[in-house]
Formats: sequence, structure tokens, C-alpha cells
Amino acid sequence: MLKHFLLASVLLSFNFYLNAQELSYDITVAGKNVGSMLVTQKKLAEGKTYYSAVSEVEYSLFRTTNLVFLYEAIYQDGTLQNAYFIHKKNGEKEEEAKLERIGMQSAYLGNKDGEKEKIDGLLNTSMLQLYFSKPKQRDAVFSERFLDYVKIAKLPDENRYMFEIPNGDKSIYDYNEQGICTKITIDSSFLKFEITLKTEGEK
Repeated sequence: MLKHFLLASVLLSFNFYLNAQELSYDITVAGKNVGSMLVTQKKLAEGKTYYSAVSEVEYSLFRTTNLVFLYEAIYQDGTLQNAYFIHKKNGEKEEEAKLERIGMQSAYLGNKDGEKEKIDGLLNTSMLQLYFSKPKQRDAVFSERFLDYVKIAKLPDENRYMFEIPNGDKSIYDYNEQGICTKITIDSSFLKFEITLKTEGEK
């Protein structure tokens, strides 16, 4: 399901890449598996790097709810060029965000749920990259979902960081010594999700 959804996404128009790394995660609530996530980093030709994260969650409270989240981003020589996000709930679109660099300018055109805005300044880091490396700056990082900055706080443990999401959720990211994200704990308004690294590999 996840790979099928990924192939139908907006930015994945490149079919030649030099190498790729995939991270596979289990998603649990109170110890019960409710979904999975696949994160990909692909080195493309001409100095481009493609990132994606696609997750599917299904849980039952008063009724069964299915959630799908897709993130994509393309970097050129370390600078963000395009980003895309979509969130579907029970097959219906809940959120959508697009970001595109304006030519060679130090600016982007953002479109969040149909509302456009100009974002000044070049972006060199965004949330998708943080599965593969720890935050280098401890103040904020750009979110492909919210088209805004997420606040970062360094926790006492050397390999733990807390992210304050614009929608009010708080997430804690755990990393291993290689800088790979091994666990994400998300405290939402109604459930606590744990996203745990299952496998990682290169192809």
C-alpha cells in the first residue's frame, strides 16, 4: 500500500537515481501496531536528492479511522527546490501543502490548503532530512507540512530532541550514534503514537 501510494505522488518524476537509503518504521499506540512508515532518501543525477516519507495508520476509537500522510522534497546542491505534503483521512483529503522555489531567487511560493504565500530566504534543512541526521541547529527547522518553522529543544540526553509542532502536538525524536532517527514519540490531542525504526538498508 505505502509503495503504491508513493508511486502516484506529485514530485516523483525521476526514474534514475544513483543510490537510495530506506528506513522502515512500525507505528504503535499503547503497544498495539496500528500502521507503518517508509522513509526514503535517493541521490539523483545532477546534484539532486529526493526525500519522501509515507505512512498509513488505522485505529478504532468510536469508529475505524484510516490516515495516510505523504511528504516529499527535492534538494539541488543542498538547497530545497520543491516540497509536497498531503494528508488523507478515510480516503478524503484533509490537508495539502506545496512549496516551489521561484526561479533562481532566494524565495519560494508556498500553497497551504489553497492559500498562497511568498517565503523569503533559501532553505537548506527541512523535517524530512531529520530521519537521516540529527538537527544541526537547535532553534527551528522548516516543515514541509505546515510551510512554517518547527521549534526544536535539545533534551538532556545527547541523542534526544523535542519538536513543538505548529498544530500544538509535541514530538520527541531519538537518534542512534550514526545520526539515524530510531524512534519518534508523538503526543497529539487524543492519542500517543510511537514510531519505531524496524530496518534500514541501502540499495
